[in-house]
Amino acid sequence: LIKCGALDNLGTNRRQMFAMSKTVLADLEFENKNNISGQMSFFDLGDISQEDVAPKIPDLAEYPKAELLEMENEVAGMYLSGHPISEYDNYINITNSDKIGDIINSEQNEYRDQQAVRIVCIVSKVKNQITKNNQMMAFVQVEDRYGSIEVIVFPNVYSQFGMHLNQGNPIEIRGNISIREDEEPKVICREILKVTDKKNYSQPDIQPQKAEKENKPQRLFLRIDNLDTDLYFKAKRVLDIFDGNTPVVFYLTDTDKKLIAPKNMWVSLNKVMIKELKYQLGEENVVIY
Repeated sequence: LIKCGALDNLGTNRRQMFAMSKTVLADLEFENKNNISGQMSFFDLGDISQEDVAPKIPDLAEYPKAELLEMENEVAGMYLSGHPISEYDNYINITNSDKIGDIINSEQNEYRDQQAVRIVCIVSKVKNQITKNNQMMAFVQVEDRYGSIEVIVFPNVYSQFGMHLNQGNPIEIRGNISIREDEEPKVICREILKVTDKKNYSQPDIQPQKAEKENKPQRLFLRIDNLDTDLYFKAKRVLDIFDGNTPVVFYLTDTDKKLIAPKNMWVSLNKVMIKELKYQLGEENVVIY
């Protein structure tokens, strides 16, 4: 009852109630034994007030919100006073992520088989499985505030991103919808990103940065060794989130060449994206000009 929040209106927080619970239960057990044996309990003494025998409430701060929600889910099988994904609402808004509720009710929406989707969610259950080729894959149940859906992670994806598939992890899943007759919609996973630094998105500034010269269009320059390096793929993952009209130019140090990225990699400039690119590539390798 304490864990699921059923006693939250008693005037004490859950940490305090847990701290008091052993004492309260021990006193009740002691009183019950005395009553059975016909002995008088302290509560029967008229000159002792209720305040004298009532347990003292310890001065303890409440558990963090994440722990409270985990308690509720443990006991009730669902989150009752909120949802852990709410901490990432600004990130969800910035990335224009899809809602699971809309996907699973795809007959009432415009979602279709093989459509690409992006979901910011919490991992609620992971079932690993070994394939005939002795490779690991996973069937993952994820959820947001609007519903729950199964995500299929095949071995080639699992080998790259399986470390993110831990229960309770906030992750971003990119994949394609699989809709089959007489089956619930599923998501075939292509990529998994762990949403870790929610502070970066607590007060997002997504307004385009002003050009030093208004008559000169801006470009985003990214310096990497070549297009086969891991830095290129790290940059691409960030760029994919922020679709826009600002050209992206890769400066390749190996060949001293500049390559303009295709339009599907062009971006909308904002502080969140620039900060993440500088973190991934190095501050000196990201320039807006």
